[in-house]
Amino acid sequence: MGKVIQVRFTPDDTKAVEAAAKASKQTVSEWVRGTLHATIQP
Repeated sequence: MGKVIQVRFTPDDTKAVEAAAKASKQTVSEWVRGTLHATIQP
């Protein structure tokens, strides 16, 4: 497994992330990893 990176979100951001993950039928972790991966790829 990889390294754990802690990140703090505001309550509003947390709700938005959870909603986006649910809408894409992913866990929050899957959604965050996918979103970050897509953002940092050249």
